[in-house]
Amino acid sequence: MVAAAAMSLEIPRTVLPARRTQKTSDLLRKVLAGPTAKGSYVVSLWIPVPPRLSPEEDEILFAFEDEPFERNVGLRIQGAAAACHDAAELALETDAGLDAFLSRVDNGVTANICEALVGMSGEERTPLMLSFAWALDRPVRTRSDPVAFESRLMPVLESAAKEIRALTPEEEVTVRGNVVRLHRAAKTGKGEITIAGYVVGDYDDHLGHIVTVLEDVDYQSAIKAHQEFRDVEVTGPLIRKGSRLSLQEVHHFAVRATDSGPDDQPRLLPQ
Repeated sequence: MVAAAAMSLEIPRTVLPARRTQKTSDLLRKVLAGPTAKGSYVVSLWIPVPPRLSPEEDEILFAFEDEPFERNVGLRIQGAAAACHDAAELALETDAGLDAFLSRVDNGVTANICEALVGMSGEERTPLMLSFAWALDRPVRTRSDPVAFESRLMPVLESAAKEIRALTPEEEVTVRGNVVRLHRAAKTGKGEITIAGYVVGDYDDHLGHIVTVLEDVDYQSAIKAHQEFRDVEVTGPLIRKGSRLSLQEVHHFAVRATDSGPDDQPRLLPQ
């Protein structure tokens, strides 16, 4: 949820990219999460913020754009959670439907935030409450009321996330890595490969295993790359379903040259 809130400040989209920006990745390295207390389901999350250092800063009327990124992320989590709660309640009580969520995108509502809230409630859709406290050395002029989600709101949030994703074109990325699994039902034709690698340009460097389906000629090349321990490169829309990552409608496939030199160019597939 912290990642989704941070990303929404940098990239205002209803569905955030799978690749995290450098700024978001740097923040996540500083965030601390405390373990639950014995017999408790309370988890503490600490986002460090720099203190106010000068009287001039104290005169600022706590404008959102004047706060450091770390504080704005905390404020975005609170605002997005409240907006998701209000949207879910409105969708239940009226015929507003998905518009209840789309009208609150400026408040931080994204498919990712909805999914984070549902994920924290667990498979049993346990009621969830978020409470906030702000550092005394950098006070804020905002109410710190907790945001409580009843179990009945979780299916609404889950449906909203799915519908928002359905309305949003998938992000196209280039994946690079080793072929670790090959599978096809017949000796010829399309085949499925699994790549252990990363998204090019992803500041996290590693996304784990990505699955995609190749045409026969490229599947044969993937077999050879696997045998020779050579990297491959595939481009297409990245789709995330739970923990599974897959590339759909592959636009190009290439076996990487061992020296990664100038001849290492992807081969465009016919459209």
